Amino acid sequence: MAELERAIRKLGPAEQRDGLFQPPAAARIPDSAGKAPNGLPKSGSGGDLTEENYADRTYHENKELVSTDGLLTIIYKPIKVVKMKDASGNPVTLTFAAPTV
Repeated sequence: MAELERAIRKLGPAEQRDGLFQPPAAARIPDSAGKAPNGLPKSGSGGDLTEENYADRTYHENKELVSTDGLLTIIYKPIKVVKMKDASGNPVTLTFAAPTV
């Protein structure tokens, strides 16, 4: 312990080393950082989306998902297109890319 105290004393008087191990103060982040104005999309549509007919969905080809040990295989149909309407009654089509895995 005495060696540590000697090493600290070699750094100079306590008044000079007070700020030695203090990191500089970080710049203040403004309150508005990471916020965007809340408004309707520029397309003019807005509001909740409602899928009127589930049967209108289209699907990609069947895909297989195999567990890492090979014991389980899940076959599923990835969704390709979903047709919806917004609160104003405008049609909205969601088209999903085919999964790569």
